[in-house]
Amino acid sequence: MRVPVFVLSSLNGAVTFAQWIREHVDKIRDQTKQVTRHGKLISVEPVITGNMVNLNFLYETGDAAGQNMTTACTWHACQWIVRQM
Repeated sequence: MRVPVFVLSSLNGAVTFAQWIREHVDKIRDQTKQVTRHGKLISVEPVITGNMVNLNFLYETGDAAGQNMTTACTWHACQWIVRQM
């Protein structure tokens, strides 16, 4: 699991961002597939706290501990998210 945080300018912005994430999970999953064949993104769950949104990325990594793999996948996905904004 990896949990990056996005800080928005308002609660309304956080709600809008969280909804956008929910609508684009398949595209986010496609981004993680560009980094590894071994790790599988199971879910991305946004959690709103005020104007902040934590994104709970949950992975299956098979026999690997997957620390570097999940970090690289999540970073790549977050870079894609920022470019879409």
